[in-house]
Amino acid sequence: MASTEDMLKIIGLAFIGILGIFAVVVILSILCAGIAIFAYVSMPATPTVTITPIDFPFP
Repeated sequence: MASTEDMLKIIGLAFIGILGIFAVVVILSILCAGIAIFAYVSMPATPTVTITPIDFPFP
């Protein structure tokens, strides 16, 4: 009986790990989408904001 319980534990841990990886991927994709939408919305309104960060690294 111990072998079946160990198999169930391994399957449960693997399932939790897959869910955790899936959750991280979903959160990262939502964050990237939010940043992309924010950048797309803010660029046309203020074009100078996209130009000024390029000037900072040179000096």
